[in-house]
Amino acid sequence: MKEITAAQAASYAKAPLFCGPEENTAVSVERDSKKTGEKSIFVALTGTKNDGNDFAPAAYENGCRIFLLSSPVMAERMKNHYEDASVILAEDSLQAMQRMAKNYLADLDMIRIAVTGSVGKTSTKEMLQQIFSSSYRTICNRENFNNHIGVPLTAFLADEKTQAGIFEMGMNHSGEIRLLADIVQPQKAVITNVGTSHIGNLGSRDNIMKAKMEITDFMDSSSVLIYNGDNDKLSALEHEKTEYRRIAVKSSETGAKAKDGELLISDITDEGGEAVRFILSSETERQSFFLPLPGVHNAYNAALAAACGLTCGISLSRAAEALAAMENSTGRLLSERHGEITILNDTYNASPDSVRAAIDVLKSRKAGRHVAVLADMNELGGDSGQYHSEIGRYAADSGIDLLITVGEKAARIAEGASGRMNEEHIRSFDTSESFLKQSGKLIRPGDLILIKGSHGMAMDRVARRLAEAAETGEWDGH
Repeated sequence: MKEITAAQAASYAKAPLFCGPEENTAVSVERDSKKTGEKSIFVALTGTKNDGNDFAPAAYENGCRIFLLSSPVMAERMKNHYEDASVILAEDSLQAMQRMAKNYLADLDMIRIAVTGSVGKTSTKEMLQQIFSSSYRTICNRENFNNHIGVPLTAFLADEKTQAGIFEMGMNHSGEIRLLADIVQPQKAVITNVGTSHIGNLGSRDNIMKAKMEITDFMDSSSVLIYNGDNDKLSALEHEKTEYRRIAVKSSETGAKAKDGELLISDITDEGGEAVRFILSSETERQSFFLPLPGVHNAYNAALAAACGLTCGISLSRAAEALAAMENSTGRLLSERHGEITILNDTYNASPDSVRAAIDVLKSRKAGRHVAVLADMNELGGDSGQYHSEIGRYAADSGIDLLITVGEKAARIAEGASGRMNEEHIRSFDTSESFLKQSGKLIRPGDLILIKGSHGMAMDRVARRLAEAAETGEWDGH
């Protein structure tokens, strides 16, 4: 973050400086009082359990001197007890922080890139970071800071030397991406796909499409949207008139020639579940890519990232060189060897599309047995049972050796697989604990085990416990 004064912060936030010196300065914005220090702005957010305003004195003791508060009582207290504290008082501190981020970004001369999608947005963000860092001084969201709090906090990572900012944007409901796009005002936007994630909240894939397209609400004739042209919903954009320019990434036959407004991806080859190769062609370039990440789906994510780089002067050859050095830091499909088993750890979240992709990666790798441990997929609405059953059929038809389901909803996965694979190779458990207690009877040396489920199912704990059991030889789940 570039250095700003309390007066500037108040101006960015469109909120009055209630008290304190205008000239106090800051180079970071924090919502956690424990992370504040000298030259921090402490933003007091109100949560379901805690009121951030209550922690302003603690932030002061840590050296913080600029505060964005929403409590008049705490503002008065800070004024009376800490004369060198600069307090900005807003009706809503979250909205004030969002305004501050928007206006702060507007003062910086940098490329602003937004990325969203039902699945693959985090991986694509990491690929964009890899590509753009090869040519520009680049910032992007930390971890999964992709919501109404994380995106504005990401904005404050930029400073006057930043040349490109990559902002992943997540959503659960309509209107959320519009809010984030308003903050960032992206010049380039990437949409990986439109699937079924959060369909329970949005009602239909058409509504999901509308919500994802909010990312373009503030784009103009100088802006570019890069999207997956093979996605059934996004492909309709080809026939629409838009003020902004569009680039579609589409699959093609080997040697096909790309037209204006498209990039063609071909010759996708899975390298034993460890990496993928593909060819990406523009009107003027044809480039081979090697991506050291598992999953054919990642070829599309990489192609979208490379297409975005191309709009900013980064050649396909340079993008390919950058992606060849990519490491799997996204927490998706991490291959972990423990004792005599290997775990494919993909425990961050789960949707029908991402589960299918994970099963594909599982089957693409050599193993003694292919085992899928699949937990509930959430926010799928009234058709949740159908989506779970479809995954069961897909898993069975893929030829896996053992299917284990965890959770009430995931029991429908087992039902979907029933009749398509040996019934003895399908096991269902109500809870992760009940599965772990039986794991010693189910897991064998040489197994490759996919562990996949929504974050709320705590499947990361299952992966950790299985790994510990494999390392120690204890298979009773304790």
